[in-house]
Amino acid sequence: MLHSDHCPTQCRLVKSPLRWPFGLPLIVTLILVLAATPSTLFADEIHRPQDLHFFETRIRPLLVERCYECHSQDLQEGGLRLDNRQSILMGGDRGEAAVPGRAAKSLMIAATEYTLDDLAMPPEGKLSAEQIRDLRTWIDAGMPWPTDETDEAVEEIGQRQQEHWAFRAIKKPELPNVKNQTWVRNAIDVFVLSRLESADLEPAPSADDNTLRRRIHFDLLGLPPSDQDFKEQANETSIDRFIDRLLANPAYGERWGRHWLDVARYADTRGYVDGGQTEFAFAYTYRDYVVRAFNQDLRFDQFITDQLAADQQSLDENNRWRLAGLGFLTVGRRFNHDYHDMIDDQIDVISRGLQGMTVSCARCHDHKYDDIPTADYYSLYGILASSYEPQHSELPLLKESEDPKHLNELRKRASNYLQELNKLHRQIQHELRGYAGDYLLYIVQESAQHREGSQNPLKTERTILRGPSAYGYGGIRRWRDYLMKVKESDPVFGPWKALDLCEQDQFADVLQQQLEKPRLNALIRKRLETDRPESMRQLAQSYGILLEEVYSAWNARLKETPDQLDFFDPSQEQVRQVLYGPDAPATMTAFESIDCYHLDEHTHMRNVAGKVEELSIKNGAAASRAMVLEQRTAPYEPVVFLRGRPNRLGPNVTRKVPSILNQGSVSEASASTRGHTRLDLARSITASQNPLTARVLVNRIWHWHFGKPLVETVSDFGVRSNSPSHPKLLDYLAAWLIENDWSLKKLHRLILDSATYRQSSLTRSPAAELDPENRLLWRYNARRLEWEVIRDSLLHVSGRLEQHIGGRAERLDPDDPTSRRRTVYTHLNRQDLPEFARVFDFPAPDFTSPQRPISTVPQQQLFFLNSDFVLAQAKALGQEFATMEEITPRQRFIRLHERILGEPPRLSDEEINLWVSRFDPEKRSEVEWWALTAHAFMQSSQFVFIE
Repeated sequence: MLHSDHCPTQCRLVKSPLRWPFGLPLIVTLILVLAATPSTLFADEIHRPQDLHFFETRIRPLLVERCYECHSQDLQEGGLRLDNRQSILMGGDRGEAAVPGRAAKSLMIAATEYTLDDLAMPPEGKLSAEQIRDLRTWIDAGMPWPTDETDEAVEEIGQRQQEHWAFRAIKKPELPNVKNQTWVRNAIDVFVLSRLESADLEPAPSADDNTLRRRIHFDLLGLPPSDQDFKEQANETSIDRFIDRLLANPAYGERWGRHWLDVARYADTRGYVDGGQTEFAFAYTYRDYVVRAFNQDLRFDQFITDQLAADQQSLDENNRWRLAGLGFLTVGRRFNHDYHDMIDDQIDVISRGLQGMTVSCARCHDHKYDDIPTADYYSLYGILASSYEPQHSELPLLKESEDPKHLNELRKRASNYLQELNKLHRQIQHELRGYAGDYLLYIVQESAQHREGSQNPLKTERTILRGPSAYGYGGIRRWRDYLMKVKESDPVFGPWKALDLCEQDQFADVLQQQLEKPRLNALIRKRLETDRPESMRQLAQSYGILLEEVYSAWNARLKETPDQLDFFDPSQEQVRQVLYGPDAPATMTAFESIDCYHLDEHTHMRNVAGKVEELSIKNGAAASRAMVLEQRTAPYEPVVFLRGRPNRLGPNVTRKVPSILNQGSVSEASASTRGHTRLDLARSITASQNPLTARVLVNRIWHWHFGKPLVETVSDFGVRSNSPSHPKLLDYLAAWLIENDWSLKKLHRLILDSATYRQSSLTRSPAAELDPENRLLWRYNARRLEWEVIRDSLLHVSGRLEQHIGGRAERLDPDDPTSRRRTVYTHLNRQDLPEFARVFDFPAPDFTSPQRPISTVPQQQLFFLNSDFVLAQAKALGQEFATMEEITPRQRFIRLHERILGEPPRLSDEEINLWVSRFDPEKRSEVEWWALTAHAFMQSSQFVFIE
């Protein structure tokens, strides 16, 4: 049995050549952490990009919506302002409102949780549990808030954007002149060397062949070289052939696919949801799509298009697998079924993940720094909201046929769901037609020019109107959109349009003018001449009476002649078309009617749908299906939500690609006629003239190869981003990628072939003093491996790694010795990530992740010391090496070192012999002895670092 109390002996015997992960003793580390007060932890107010993004998307909108009315520049009740960080820290009459790093000690939290007898905020109603959690998270993170906020004029923002490096057209720069031509292997080196020579620095010498091959192996496959790899390397005189062999290995797609899954915020669950199924049945099909796309070197512009609009392409049967790419939009967090937050999440992953732009920051107000007006946010919202997710059993199969027994049960459950769905659909259509007058009256009373009083309840004498909610935009919105599109020439609603626009003192005259129009519908003329309405409220009542009369008459007619298609009377038929025509508010599919559900209906239908999904989740034989989107019958007509609140509607906007993402590749004219689609969005993003896409991508690729990007703000290329460390190199690589068919494998070869990549990682003076962050690339950046690579490497060196590709996610407990698949296939629960994944900085998949932080905490060393998983791999090696009787113990020691650490030991013969000689068969078995040796090697920093 292996125990951690052997570690001190190991540390004494396997000494200086093995570097341990933590330079400080554990107790010293703990003392330093405990000694740091919140004021010292957050004194410099330097916040991570992901924390600032959390503020912009979760906290600022909350403050704007619920706090600014009473606590901002215009009004400070209780002497408190909440519209800037300094004011929150200063507080009001009751002292500081929040203590950075200490949410539990913050007045802001106590007030919002309603735990104080004399203070409850906001007074009109308590925040939701999720909103309070967000506030706590924000305060505990040190209250991140963008620095140097200014209210710049729109013109100044636009001017600064035109001058900003990221928005300039991509042009392949000429190679600069350099002195040390002998060091240069390709164009990358010329740009790097030019910067180094201008700083009077020299590049590091090349890494030795063994170090370089190990680096490339981890870089491309996420695995250390095996014994077989060493044999093959011995026959490969060219590293280029070695690179080609690794790029052809299926493990490449698993390694680089996992990088992309960080960007795509991939997980196998929905996050917190109140009711319904928490698991995604087919999220794994998106993960498998990504792995396959990387392995096949799918053009990256096509890769992007698949992820935004695979359903809108003509894919033949051989390319049907690419439908699964739409998981990029559909595997995101579900925000407790809040439809508007889900669309915002899609906007965020598209804009930050593909374009390096923070478009989501324009949800509540115009972007503070970039030229992204709120109208553009809702234009993009309109493109995405014009799609919906099909019911589970309607998702397209990916090649294989369904198991008959499973398919029968699936159809049975799906049929029950569809019955319930259609029942609600008919009820909603009945309400939108039969209570048309109630909807029209509500819309009039809600409009700014006709509002009377502050209350306009949804509950009427006859029904509860279906208003906008977190789950959809409701029946009121459908009626409002219909009225917005009506023209004055319309024979039925022409008078409504004209009277809605006129002043009250002109109402009677305008009404008379409308009644005299020859094309006016006869039934409308008769009703208005009889009622003579004097206001829009009375007009709504008149229209309501007529519409409901026609609705009743049509229902009576259908009972007599069910197959009748229309009224014989043209005037009646014109009015009936308002209720039943293709553009009518009540004309929608059963799935589209979900937008109009009340809360209790949503809860009920989620539970029914959950039963359908549950079948595929629990049945391992269920065929794979793609998590696709489909276009709505009637595209969504976007409207600005004032302050980001869906129940406060502003002006209508066009459904189009935001200007900042469209460089002329998609016609603006088409937006005004038909509106843009997701395919238009994809074409705009992948257009060669788009200045962002290729730059953002090559910056990510560079970051994943070197551990540091050329542009530090990986997902924010806006005007507040830092300039690239090597701007000409960035532009060269972006142009080169486009010229080379958007091929990532070709880009890998270019980077790995460079002398820049092949430098050693040794630190030296004076470069370390002049450029301690290595921004000029005077050496290779040694870095710790990611969590997945550490776990996979432990399995790989023990010979226990299962390497079959793809399939359903598996619950790979990091402490379970029987878990043997690659970590990319682990089941990711948004609410319960594996403990040690979090310890090793695995990013939360709630939002797109720009880059992983790298921390050093005691729990990391404890994992290597005590984890049953680590000990199981060491034991497996002990069993293998104890039986190698054909070679001496000294040779076994060397081979074991090579297996785990990728090179012969940097120990003298005396030190190796000393270790081997301490084996005492009376104290432990040979298996235990070699397991101890393997365990010691696994704890070396050399095991978890790329050099």
